[in-house]
Amino acid sequence: MQVDDCQAEIGPGSVVYIPPNATHTVQCTGTEPLVFIFTFARDSFEQIIYNFDE
Repeated sequence: MQVDDCQAEIGPGSVVYIPPNATHTVQCTGTEPLVFIFTFARDSFEQIIYNFDE
């Protein structure tokens, strides 16, 4: 998992806080499928402004 300039290995049961406007990526490096859940501090997804880098 990378959040801005901080990179860390995460595993089952990990929780990661991503601050507003932070650049972030997650990559599966293991042999099992990666399963993750996003939650947002908003009432609906329509209130989220998401920026994608290309």
